[in-house]
Amino acid sequence: MDYSFADVNLNEAQDLKTVPSGEYKVVIVDTEVNEEKYYFLIKLEVEGQDAFTKRVRHFVFFPKPDDDREKKNNKLLGLKRFCQAFGIDQAQLRDPDTFVGKRGTAILKEKDDGQYGLQNEVGSFSAFRG
Repeated sequence: MDYSFADVNLNEAQDLKTVPSGEYKVVIVDTEVNEEKYYFLIKLEVEGQDAFTKRVRHFVFFPKPDDDREKKNNKLLGLKRFCQAFGIDQAQLRDPDTFVGKRGTAILKEKDDGQYGLQNEVGSFSAFRG
């Protein structure tokens, strides 16, 4: 057999990088839903960066039926801030695929994750600015 697709130049591979901590314009490029654990996984790209910049993964949690009042409020507050930052209305929460392409502003932190190395995480979202 001829596996010609295996003729690749491994020297073309580049390590992915993060951005320094700061405020950035971001765009939602993908969403995943975990109904069992009550969350959306939002994948963000930092605008103006090259293809070798790591995507930012952000979890948006929904209240569970057994959450106490404080935990429920914290989750709702996080969800509200996320929606405000990206101009997402409550009706769109039932179809997270509609989030793709929405833009917002986030305060990103650079964090060294012991398992995956340097990562960016969302510290907070700036208010939706149109």
